[in-house]
Amino acid sequence: VEVITGPLVLNSPEGFEAGIGDWQAERGTWQVGAPTSGPAAAYAGDNVAATVLDGTYAATVSSRLVSPPFEVSSAAEHPRLRFRHWYSFSWYDSGEVQIKKGDGVWETISPTYTWTGSGVWTYPLIDLSAYAGSEVEIAFLFTASGNNNSSGWYIDAVEVITGPLVLNSPEGFEAGIGDWQAERGTWQVGAPTSGPAAAYSGANVAATVLDGNYAATVASRFISPRVLIAGAEENPALRFWHWYSFSWYDKGEVQIKTGDGTWETVSSEFTWTGGDIWSPVFIPLTRYAGSEVEIAFLFTASGNNNSSGWYIDEVEVPLGSAVGTEEESHVPEHFVLNGAYPNPFNSTTTILFDLPRTAELTLRLFDVLGREVHRINLGQLESRYGHEIELEAESLASGTYFFRLEMHATDGKETRTGSFTLVR
Repeated sequence: VEVITGPLVLNSPEGFEAGIGDWQAERGTWQVGAPTSGPAAAYAGDNVAATVLDGTYAATVSSRLVSPPFEVSSAAEHPRLRFRHWYSFSWYDSGEVQIKKGDGVWETISPTYTWTGSGVWTYPLIDLSAYAGSEVEIAFLFTASGNNNSSGWYIDAVEVITGPLVLNSPEGFEAGIGDWQAERGTWQVGAPTSGPAAAYSGANVAATVLDGNYAATVASRFISPRVLIAGAEENPALRFWHWYSFSWYDKGEVQIKTGDGTWETVSSEFTWTGGDIWSPVFIPLTRYAGSEVEIAFLFTASGNNNSSGWYIDEVEVPLGSAVGTEEESHVPEHFVLNGAYPNPFNSTTTILFDLPRTAELTLRLFDVLGREVHRINLGQLESRYGHEIELEAESLASGTYFFRLEMHATDGKETRTGSFTLVR
């Protein structure tokens, strides 16, 4: 028992490498440390927050893992919650992400995660714009009904990010998942080692599972950021390449949702096998011309069997643009760090960022003990989206590192921080 003082801090990203910090377990369950069950390893670094680190959760549980309070930035900055999770639940058990303003009540802001997550780390993204300017807490609520138990819920790399939502066209996922999201379970982004064994173009794809077969029971969408479809005179269409192999009764569909409406299927059902080749798909979007939409790849597995799954590459919405981008001026409003890709990596990673004004940049690397191990003076860079720093890590040992990107401009200094994991 201890009485502690000091400001409450929400690290972003929070990988729990220094322990639980100012997070708390509301009642029962929830541990922080290195997992030896479930995924058997963290998404990045060594630690996670989990219902149970070693074994299975109790049959009857209802408990939140609650963040320290923090203020959500303005709606103009498009605040959103990104985290990575791995989960396997028994029937009737579930996980939800919730939010609470001040002394208010908890509100659910995520889908309900149920049954199984396909046995992979995957990537939700939750819009926080409705809470802009408010002080909030976020929570991961896990509920077990008492009927049975399983491995549980594992959380890593929790972060609140800002900046314009961007849909690259074409999108080949070479810089990672970007502003796409996995609705529940399954869906990974990276280099495939099963199924087609290689991307259609470049190195990366989006896939139900990159290495092996999908779980026997899955129902999950892979969802784009909201985009504005071009006018009808441009004959807008969705184009992409895919490779798929499904078991009987399993299927893939392309869907579209306008605003806060319902999902509509706009493709035929992809079933059985695609012939073991990458093939193109063309879907006219004229009926959605001039509308703000989200595009989703919905994969459903019936529980009868499984197979290699669905692999997506080179997604293109000609003349579509992301809602909220600064496309006209081509100058960012904010200093935004967009992460390191790939992460983890074994030789070279690329750090991506947007620079709102011409400034001197410095990149500093620290080990987990906070010791500076490397510094790069990048010189003066011009304001624009999509700056890249290629970092070669030949002199570094395996492990987790934190980096600090410092912008030195005439009106002051700003810093942005992140982390990556080097695996030899």
